[in-house]
Amino acid sequence: MIGIIDYKTGNLRSVQNALTRLGAEYIVSSDAERLSACERIILPGVGDAAWAMHNLRELGLVRAIRSFKQPVLGICLGMQLLCSHSEENDTPCLGIFENRVFRFPSSPASLPETGGASAANLKVPHTGWNTVTELKSSLFAGIEEGTYMYFVHSYYAEVNENTAAVTRYGVPLSAALRKNNFMGCQFHPEKSGPAGEKILLNFLSGQPDIQSAEPLPAQRIEIIPAIDLLDGKCVRLRQGRYDDCKIYSDDPLEIARSFEQAGTRRLHVVDLDGAKAQAPRNTDILYKIVRNTGLKVEYGGGIKTQEALKEVLDKGADRVICGSIAVRQPALFIRWLEEYGPEKIVLGADIRNGYVAVGGWIENTELTVEDLLEKFIGSGLKYVIITDISRDGTMLGPSCSLYRKLAGRFPGLEIIASGGIGKKEDFSALESSGVKAVIVGKALYEGTVSLKDLARLNGK
Repeated sequence: MIGIIDYKTGNLRSVQNALTRLGAEYIVSSDAERLSACERIILPGVGDAAWAMHNLRELGLVRAIRSFKQPVLGICLGMQLLCSHSEENDTPCLGIFENRVFRFPSSPASLPETGGASAANLKVPHTGWNTVTELKSSLFAGIEEGTYMYFVHSYYAEVNENTAAVTRYGVPLSAALRKNNFMGCQFHPEKSGPAGEKILLNFLSGQPDIQSAEPLPAQRIEIIPAIDLLDGKCVRLRQGRYDDCKIYSDDPLEIARSFEQAGTRRLHVVDLDGAKAQAPRNTDILYKIVRNTGLKVEYGGGIKTQEALKEVLDKGADRVICGSIAVRQPALFIRWLEEYGPEKIVLGADIRNGYVAVGGWIENTELTVEDLLEKFIGSGLKYVIITDISRDGTMLGPSCSLYRKLAGRFPGLEIIASGGIGKKEDFSALESSGVKAVIVGKALYEGTVSLKDLARLNGK
C-alpha cells in the first residue's frame, strides 16, 4: 500500500491518476498512524513552502515524516520540504536533506558566484522540459542520461552530496535527491511521460537502494576545523579565558579557504563576541564564508532568542549550536528542535569537572552532562558537541574516557568531541572511543597538525 500525504496542497490528483494507471493501491491521508503503516510514502505538493510547513505542523506530521523508515518520495515542493531551509518566506523545512532551497535569480548578475549562467534572463517560474544528467540512484534504473523531464518551479535545491540527478536552468540544480530511505524529484514524474512512469515504477518496485536505508560506508572520524571570532579576527582562547587570547589571523575567509583546500567539508565557527554580548555579532563574516566557499558552517555564540536563531540561519549557517539556552530554557530548545529539525539544531555541552558550564563558560551549574542529555533524547536530539573545558586550548589530548562513557550510555547520539587535540594520533584515539567527529583548532594554528596532515586525514 502506498500512502499519499494529504496536507492541503495541490498536486494530489495528478499523483493519484499516475498510481491508478500503474495499478498501484494507495490511500490519501493526513493521519500519521495510517501513513506509518504504508509500505511506501509519497509527499507531493505545489505552492508556498511556509504554508505547507505550517500545515504539516498543524496536522502533526513533521515528526512523523522525519521518523519514517520506509521509502519516501518527495515530488516538486515535496522534495523542497525535505530540505533544510527554503528561501521562500524564510522557511525552515524538514531537514532530511542538508540542501538549501533558493529562488531562481532574475538575471546573471544576481547568480551565485559558484553557479555561472547560461541564459541571458531567466523566466520564473521555470516551466517546461529539461534534461537530467549525473544520475546516481536506482530510482533512475532504465533511464538514460539526458532524458527530458517536466519541471514547474520558482525555487531550486542546491547541488551537494545528496544530489541524485542534475539539471540546469541558469544555475546547476538538484533535479533529484536521495539520502537513505528518502528520495525527491524536483520534476513531476507523473507528468513526464513514459520516462516519468518508469521512475515511479522504480520507486514502487523497491530497488535495493530505495527499499531500505543505504549502508553507510566505513569511514574515518570527521575532522572539523574551528574558527573562533573576536573583533573580526581568528583567535584562540585557553580554557575559555578572554584574558588568555592569541590572534592568528585577521582574515577569517582566508583561513576558511585554506581548510577547504585541505579537503574539509564542515567548519566550526564560534562567535566569541556574541557569547559575551548574548547575541550574534559576527554574522557578516559567517555570510562571507558561506558565499565564498563550499563549506557547511556550524555556528554558535550568543544564540538566545528566536530572532538570533533566524539571523544565523538567514546568513547561511548549516547548523546552529545552542548551549546556554538549552540549560536555561529547555522548553524553547525543544521547540527549536521540533520546528527546525535535529539536522539544524546542535546541543553544545561545555563541561567542567563533570558539570555543565554556561554563559561563555563563566557560570557553573549543578547539572551533569548526563542529566542534560537525558532532557532532550526524547525530543529528537541528534548532534551534541561535548567540550571538556579543562582540555580546551591545551593540546594535552582529548578526554577519551569521557566520550567513551557517553557514547556507551547514549548510542543514538552523534557525539562531536572538542578540546585537547594536540597531534595526529589523537584522532585515532577518539575514533576508538565512539565519537563521530572532532573539532580541532589550536593544533592547526600552531602547526602540530598541519594542513597537509589534515588533507591526508581527509583522504585528499
